[in-house]
Order: sequence, then C-alpha cells, then structure tokens
Amino acid sequence: MIDANIAADISVIPLAPTTGATILMQSESDLATDRLVLRDNVGGYVLRILGNRQAEVNRTLIVNNQVTQDLIWHQHDSLGLNEVMSIDNSTIANNQIGGWVIRDDLALDMFRTIIDQPDADTLLFTGNAANLNVSYVLADDTIGFPADVTNHVGRPTFIDAADGDYRLRYSRQGGAVTASLGLDFAPAIDGDDRDIRSLKYDQDLTTRPDVFGMRDLGVYEMQPYSDRIYTDGFGDAVMLAY
Repeated sequence: MIDANIAADISVIPLAPTTGATILMQSESDLATDRLVLRDNVGGYVLRILGNRQAEVNRTLIVNNQVTQDLIWHQHDSLGLNEVMSIDNSTIANNQIGGWVIRDDLALDMFRTIIDQPDADTLLFTGNAANLNVSYVLADDTIGFPADVTNHVGRPTFIDAADGDYRLRYSRQGGAVTASLGLDFAPAIDGDDRDIRSLKYDQDLTTRPDVFGMRDLGVYEMQPYSDRIYTDGFGDAVMLAY
C-alpha cells in the first residue's frame, strides 16, 4: 500500500501541490506492481514513467488520489523505443484529476480493468495505433479506444466507495437484485490466478448470465456464497457474493 503521500511545496501555506509524482520511473528503471493499493496521495501524478521505460500495473487499486496533472503518464523521450505499459485487472476510481486518467505516448496494453472517472477523460494515446490494445474494459467513456466489442461504456456499482469498499455489488433487497457492471464479464484464464485479496479469479455467479465469461473486471473477484439461505432481503440488502 502506498497511502497518503504528498508532493508539495512546503514553503507555501497551505501546502501547494507540485507536479511531483507519487511514483516516478526514470533512468533505465522498470516497474511491476501486483496487488498494490495507491490511495489518498496528493501531487502532480500518481504514476509517471519517463524515458520509454516499461511498466506492468497488475491487480492495482488506484483510488481517492488528488493530482493536478494526469493520473498516469507513460511518457516518450528521445530514445525512440516503444516499451509497453500494461494495465490488467485493475480498478481506477474516485480520483480528482487535473488532466487525463491515462496518457500514453508509446504503447499501451489494457485488459480486464475498471475506470470509473466521470469527471475526467479516460485516455489520450499519441503513439502508433498498432501499439494500442484495449479489451474487456469498463469505463465511463471509451473515446480513443481501439474498436473492440468487449469494451463497455458504463459505471460500476461498488459496495461502498464512500467507505473505501471497491468490491462490485451483487445483492438482493425486497426481491430486487443489484448486479454491478463488470461482474462475470471476461473469459477465464488458465492457472491459479488470484485477486488483490489472494482469492481465486474466475468464480462463476451462477444466478446471473456471463457477458463474455466468468471473470470479474477490476482488482476484486466476487466470491459466491455457497449456502446463502435468506436472500429475500426485505430489510437491509443481502449480499449474494463477497
């Protein structure tokens, strides 16, 4: 977890955020994140990658940060290389952003990810179109995405984003079922793949139809209850998965 860091000018009161990044990659350094939470950080960027460096952002929760620039910038330099930034099974939501959610000058692969940022444009890609691959992504806008029927415009229903709970809601109350977009959305992947909680991906919620497969989008794979008895939920909502 990288939580509540501030890039600011301490000579100014109140503190004035600079263009500094929570994570800055440069000088021939590469980045690989897995099961990481980036939350409540303040500055210019959450992630800035300089010098054509490669980055893998896997199963990473990026929420509640405040940035004056882009949330993520994979930045071109004079070397002319095309190192790829990949984002997979990640959740990006509820950040205050001064620029784009993702800005990439080089090459981007993004799969099985949720981007819930209605107040910011999702993607600015200025590299070669052949180096942009995006599929199985739920976002409030898909402008700039390559044509791919697996991408979906919409917003997820989180269990309680205000309280920091970014699991996808699947519940019943008074006979009405709430099933978030992103549940059982992408095809399963072979192997023992696990979410940010180290719980297994590809758990089929048998009471709802799959979209393209049984894998949930984002960092959380909702786990079905095997013996839930009381599911009418005439009072408080009853969770059908955890």
